[in-house]
Amino acid sequence: MLVDLQWHEYALIAEATRMTSSDLSGHLQKLNGRRYAETKRAGQHSYWRLTELGKEKLSSHIDASRRLFAVAEECLQSFQQNDRSAGDTGKKLAQDYRAGATIRELADSHGLTFYSARETLLAEGVLLRRNGPTPPSAPPEMVNSYSNGSSIHDVAKEYSVSYDAARRMLIAAGVKLRPKSNPAKGKAARTPSIAAKPINADSQVDPDSTTAEMVRKYNGGQTLEGLAEEYSRSYRAVRNLLLEAGVTMRPPKIQLPPTPPGMVNAYNHGWSIRQLATKHDMTYSRTRRVLLAEGVVLRGVGRPGSAW
Repeated sequence: MLVDLQWHEYALIAEATRMTSSDLSGHLQKLNGRRYAETKRAGQHSYWRLTELGKEKLSSHIDASRRLFAVAEECLQSFQQNDRSAGDTGKKLAQDYRAGATIRELADSHGLTFYSARETLLAEGVLLRRNGPTPPSAPPEMVNSYSNGSSIHDVAKEYSVSYDAARRMLIAAGVKLRPKSNPAKGKAARTPSIAAKPINADSQVDPDSTTAEMVRKYNGGQTLEGLAEEYSRSYRAVRNLLLEAGVTMRPPKIQLPPTPPGMVNAYNHGWSIRQLATKHDMTYSRTRRVLLAEGVVLRGVGRPGSAW
């Protein structure tokens, strides 16, 4: 409205822009402060118009906006072209992958990362092949050792491979694995070498098997975490094996904080557990366990201490 450099009444400007009086006044004052607009009064009315400097700034702003819109249009066209190109690339990747190429080879040939090539294949609905090479077949000696009664864990230790690797090698050699709960045929039972709780008679665990060895070690004091690390099994797998063997799990040990200085002495001189818990910023139950761990004989509920 002000581009024509003519004087326009303030009320008409407000009506044309549909701005409140306070908002319009603030904008015009900013323009006036930068010498982009000027004002004059005639009686009770005020009039505004753009200056030459304001018109130049407005023209440069319009030119910059046009250039910005032109760049945005070029970017949009480029994105659309890239989308079409990506679609062609995805089809080519899917075709080559189904023909036998690996994801790594496809990524290198198309200048992509492994993960972007994989995501492109998944977006094309390609069913990916199983990761990793086909496991080697177990040598005859390993097969014979297992068939003669050795456990998978024993075989893995003998051939310096992991439990999972030994299992895959035996399966690749066509060996039918024994059920975990059945004793190995042809293997005489030996007396356990570790004195521990007897294995549950109803569990049908071979006394010479890996599971029986785990049972003896757990009953001898070893933790589930230690057994899992020693036998290259998960914590859950070790726990399930022990439960199947009829082992009663030990309750988890609760780690107690160090006994605060003076706590035992204060309790013996009449402080209540609740007061000690508040003083040392501990829960009631933890304070009670700390006192019991120190060998303190707790007073009955409601009984006062020896002194206050």
